[in-house]
Amino acid sequence: MTMRIEERIRRGRWLDLLNNPKQVASLCNTEYELSLFKLKIVAEVHIFFSMAHLATLKAISLSNGLKGPTSRYETLNEGSNYLENAFKFLKAYKDTHFGEIADKNIQIVETIMVVLGFDPRHISYGGKNKWFIGGRQDALYYQLLHSESNKDVRLFLKIVEQNIEGAIELFLKSVSVKLKILCLEDLLDAIKNKDYGRVQKCIKKMSILEGNIDLKNTDGVPALHFAVSKGNTDIVQLLLASGAEATQTTDDGLTPLHIAVTKKHAGIVEILLEYVDINKLKAFINVNVRGGTTALHMAAKNESLYIVRALLSHGAAYNVKDDKGFTPLDYSKNANIIDLLKLIDEMFQYAKTFQNDIFHKFKTVKTEECVSVLNAADVQSGKTMFQIYMDQSEKTEDFRA
Repeated sequence: MTMRIEERIRRGRWLDLLNNPKQVASLCNTEYELSLFKLKIVAEVHIFFSMAHLATLKAISLSNGLKGPTSRYETLNEGSNYLENAFKFLKAYKDTHFGEIADKNIQIVETIMVVLGFDPRHISYGGKNKWFIGGRQDALYYQLLHSESNKDVRLFLKIVEQNIEGAIELFLKSVSVKLKILCLEDLLDAIKNKDYGRVQKCIKKMSILEGNIDLKNTDGVPALHFAVSKGNTDIVQLLLASGAEATQTTDDGLTPLHIAVTKKHAGIVEILLEYVDINKLKAFINVNVRGGTTALHMAAKNESLYIVRALLSHGAAYNVKDDKGFTPLDYSKNANIIDLLKLIDEMFQYAKTFQNDIFHKFKTVKTEECVSVLNAADVQSGKTMFQIYMDQSEKTEDFRA
């Protein structure tokens, strides 16, 4: 059973937590969560130590010829150490569950340990090395591991990989999912209560659990969307800085930008736009939902002049139509927004017909709207007005040539 070095290093980090119970306790809010964390740690540590034992056994089992006394001792040593790890895992589980075994995966592990006849008292310690009492040579694990037949060692491997390793890995997966759900619930509650310190703690815990900060709740809403809806700029920045994806969507297809625009959180709109890769920015801004509605449609309808300017400045398509055939201009009742969108449309017409009036018109643009006018995009070409103007210029020169 082989595993990449990176995976071994990752699992090895759980050794630090095993030796630092105070840190683990500080991350958990309830005894239930703490017990799950402890179980995840012991399962991760079991797998970490088991990798080397199983890899050695597999290498020996695949070698040619009969095994001599040295290799028989080695297989017994590696296999017994592996089973001792499994026994320690079972003990930790029983300690956490007060002696009860309810999980079916753990029941399988205990059953196989009984079938193999392993008892930790079979192992004694002498100096730095372990040695084995030979009084239980009738135990199945002893017979398989001390056999001169490589086939017997392979049988041992098949038994433990399927029934012990497989069961513990399934158990680990189940515990990990439960912990991530608890962490997400805690994170959403911290966001709801605008508890910045608790949000930091949840992010740290999610990182340790190797969970995705973009996990969605039962309604299909990620934490970032929830924070955006609450309008807490500091927490939104913290989530984004911690790896939350600004372009993610809810199950309904809403981006955080749609929510920020709807709630008129202008500052958060700017923050979100800063966290999107420039090569993905236009596509992100122009994502449509619910009948072809874009963020610019929403901003124009909400009469949010500042947000309209911000979206256009980052490449929003000024003339995009929804499923009803309406553009953002059609929805706006704000005179300033109407004037801006009409101005942009007029200048695009100049650009498409290669009229120098575009330069004269640009001189009339308000200073605070210059970037919005320059960067606004045409929905069909995806280009700005001056990109279109230059295209027309090249076509004219080609025609003259």
